[in-house]
Amino acid sequence: MGGAELLMLAQARALARAGHDVSLACFSWEPAVWRARVEGLRVSSLDEPGWLRPLETAFAPSARRLAFVERALRGADLVVAHNAPASALAGAVAGRRAVWYCHEPPRLLYPRETQARAFATRSWRPGAPALSRRMALVSARVALEARLGGPWERLRRFDRRGVAALGAIIANSRLTAAAAREIYGRECDAVVPPMVEDPGPFERPPGLPSEPRIVCQSRLSPEKNTEIVLRGFASFAATRPRSSLTVIGAGGERARLERLARGLAVTFTGHASPETLERELSRAEVFAALPFDEPFGMVFVEAALRGLLVVASDHGGPSEIFDDGALAELCAPESPAAFADALARLCSRPAEALDARRRDAAAKARATYTSAVVERRFVQIIEGLA
Repeated sequence: MGGAELLMLAQARALARAGHDVSLACFSWEPAVWRARVEGLRVSSLDEPGWLRPLETAFAPSARRLAFVERALRGADLVVAHNAPASALAGAVAGRRAVWYCHEPPRLLYPRETQARAFATRSWRPGAPALSRRMALVSARVALEARLGGPWERLRRFDRRGVAALGAIIANSRLTAAAAREIYGRECDAVVPPMVEDPGPFERPPGLPSEPRIVCQSRLSPEKNTEIVLRGFASFAATRPRSSLTVIGAGGERARLERLARGLAVTFTGHASPETLERELSRAEVFAALPFDEPFGMVFVEAALRGLLVVASDHGGPSEIFDDGALAELCAPESPAAFADALARLCSRPAEALDARRRDAAAKARATYTSAVVERRFVQIIEGLA
């Protein structure tokens, strides 16, 4: 259950509340997980087995997927597509009736354009972070494809044709809009951020302890860069041994990250229920995450709304959310030392400055990203396109 799926559902609910007849279409879903959440909405699904998805994706597109999309979209006045390849398929089938809410262009097809900062870190050297090694593999794939050709160019052609046929593109951030402009050669029609639920007023003790409790909420995969958070925390905690770090999230990197964190005051919770997540965020004083090329980052807005002081990456969605560093400590995600320094800077700031930052970050998040604000704008834009 990812952020894109939850946002798609929130947008569907918003349009339904505005009086529109809304249905959902997906390639696969888990009724046990989603049935209560989608109550009152019609859902059609291809029920595509997980093992089949890579094979389906290798062809542009499979007849099976095209037939499903044609059935699902028949009779719709307007189609809002989310992640690729739904965007290209919607354009191919519905044409100008289709709108793409673009979380980001597909990274698999456009690694340089969507992961420019991570791409620059690529390295085979011993001890290189997992992300650097992954990007070295991607770089090798891109170079080999340039020489020999392959399926990726066929997929890119289908993707570009489908996106060119769309009636509009709505981007979730300025970074996403810029990437779409570079890849597809067209401006996005609007930038509308995701909807974030407002938890209401959140009181925090003034200032910040010199040895704070830090929380990191992230999927444990290389591009989320939790490795650098751990390495930087190790340096920071060497002189502040009562500091602690809680890592919330699951993923294939967990076992390796746990080995890296041995001997440190680090706790891994795995996937957290909403109640556990709320409890951990309430206990912490600082929220930290250093993703590369993050197009938005709802977790950063959720942290700001809860009065947490934030350390984040110095580019992409976090930079946009926190006004280029005015509302958070931003640092280079490539560097454990930069992260440790950012934590130290935060701890050295006067209590009055920290309290003002909490208030200002929460105020901006509430005025710009909460559901009450974004829902109205999203519905207005969709109604204007219908």
